[in-house]
Amino acid sequence: MTLFSTPAAFEDAESFGRSRTFSPDSRLLVAQSGERRSRWFDNASQLQLWDVTDPARVAEVAAPTVPVNLASVGFDPDSSTLYVAGDRQLLLLDPNMDSLTRRLCEAVGDALSLEQWRQYFPGTRYDPPCQR
Repeated sequence: MTLFSTPAAFEDAESFGRSRTFSPDSRLLVAQSGERRSRWFDNASQLQLWDVTDPARVAEVAAPTVPVNLASVGFDPDSSTLYVAGDRQLLLLDPNMDSLTRRLCEAVGDALSLEQWRQYFPGTRYDPPCQR
């Protein structure tokens, strides 16, 4: 008898990183998937945020690059803030992608042009989150 099954998204351990932390409300899993250099940062870490609300339908919701060599990650008690520590820095991130997108769009105002989209998101379908 099998008590637990592995969601398809997690069958390959590398698909959800080396270091993992669940949010206190058990809805999100944050994983460090590696260190990298990016276009904007010399030292950076790649994170993955997974929605694990339904174990049968685990889904990646974001894969942000943060400008630190990651030392640790954690959530505040109500799961509304993700703490990322490294390189003597503490970053506070909003793990709610809808909320984050709304705040970013309010700050930026206009939608990205097709030219800007191609510059910052090469090879991905044009789908700017901020619509006019």
